[in-house]
Amino acid sequence: MNGINIFYEHIFEACEQRSISVEKALLAAKSFGIDGLECDCWRLEDRNTMSLFESCGMKVSSVYQCFDFPHEEENISE
Repeated sequence: MNGINIFYEHIFEACEQRSISVEKALLAAKSFGIDGLECDCWRLEDRNTMSLFESCGMKVSSVYQCFDFPHEEENISE
């Protein structure tokens, strides 16, 4: 069964806009039918993050990592 996901970064944006805690924003998202979070890899380094997700009934649906690839093209030999 597919679930509805949201970027965890959007939770932080909602917190800033509404002046609410991350927990309150996660619980609000859950009440709207969202149960999965798409997280930047570094966000999951804090073990308390997963506990917070679980306590709010949320799960990690996907993990991504941003990279800054070089802008110069390498010389490739054929």
